[in-house]
Amino acid sequence: MLITYILLLLTCAVLRMYVKKMRLVIGAVLGAVYSLTVLAPNMGFIASVLLKFFMCTSIVCVTFRLKNIGMICKCCICFFTVNITFSGLLLLFSTIINPSFVHIRNANIYVNLDFPLLFFMTCIGYIILKVVINLFHAAPSNEIYRVRIYIDGLFAETTAAVDSGNTLFDPMSGRPVSILCQSVLMPLLPRNVKAFVAGDFDTVKTFENGWETRISVIGAEFAVGGSVLTTVKVDMVEIIKENQKTEYKNCVLALTEKTFDGLQCQMLLHPSLIGLQTERGGLL
Repeated sequence: MLITYILLLLTCAVLRMYVKKMRLVIGAVLGAVYSLTVLAPNMGFIASVLLKFFMCTSIVCVTFRLKNIGMICKCCICFFTVNITFSGLLLLFSTIINPSFVHIRNANIYVNLDFPLLFFMTCIGYIILKVVINLFHAAPSNEIYRVRIYIDGLFAETTAAVDSGNTLFDPMSGRPVSILCQSVLMPLLPRNVKAFVAGDFDTVKTFENGWETRISVIGAEFAVGGSVLTTVKVDMVEIIKENQKTEYKNCVLALTEKTFDGLQCQMLLHPSLIGLQTERGGLL
């Protein structure tokens, strides 16, 4: 259970996703239950690998509660990779201490160590991988970007900075969520949508022209502007820096009453929008 919890934490760190601790605990408990397959009769290599694939996939689905196939595949690949890397570190540590402590059965690795020593090794492995992950996730420079936001042929222009601590992802589409001062977008929104953003949730019944599929809410417990933010899916976002222009279609923006005057901007970009961008084309 401990190791599965650590593996899920590392997966969140790689994907820069926030998951509630209770969901991580549920996934860890499921992993602990699956670990009992080490006691089952030998099932052979192919059956063991297929079973392992099913177990890892179900742990990811239960923990992250994803409905988008693309994000499920992405999370599964990441979870598999973290599993393999972490298992390699534990095997290395265990082999150094005593190779006879390591047993492999049904694609499961069982390390026959006292819990304090296993806990210590797990923490060391977590620290090593977290340092490596942080090196690959170096925060972008705190530059100011010009941003244009397009909705139904209209656009609003604002300034934005990269928020390296933003780990928000839309749970339905898996797209990264940037945070925007709602005053920027209000002039582009229909009247009933403005009312919804302002807190009148009954207006959702009067949405027209597909707006019911554009509006949602998202939990942002560690983001600015409150615990729940209204999100809007816009047609396109252009990020402009000097002579470089990058376009992202169907972007998701979380609206907040908070202003970012201290950063001299009105929008906090998700770090992946800068880290993944290419000139004249978005990858998302």
